[in-house]
Amino acid sequence: MTGDGTRAVRAGLPEAAPNEPTMPGPVFAAHFHLPGEVAGPYTYGRDGNPTWTHLESAISALEAPEAEAGTLLFPSGMAAISAVLFSQLRAGDTVVLPSDGYQVLPLVREQLTAYGVT
Repeated sequence: MTGDGTRAVRAGLPEAAPNEPTMPGPVFAAHFHLPGEVAGPYTYGRDGNPTWTHLESAISALEAPEAEAGTLLFPSGMAAISAVLFSQLRAGDTVVLPSDGYQVLPLVREQLTAYGVT
């Protein structure tokens, strides 16, 4: 992919394969068949699925194709908020959280307190 127009149209799409659709369809599955050991790129729809993977690749290719870090999608706003809070805060840090935010925010506050975040 060289030009911006080509990247905008092809970003995130798999290479063309014989007898396969040129545009992959969305995946609506909540769970995936896992014979034996629970392994593989897709295990449960909230953890990721092929539709997300294509969109993550497309956004990365359009926003920062040279960047080492990629794009990561979340199934909900609370999942995104939790990922940032729990990955960036350490014991001794202080964070200000709203008292009337998402319904599960008190649980997040409780867990952060247990980790030494005030």
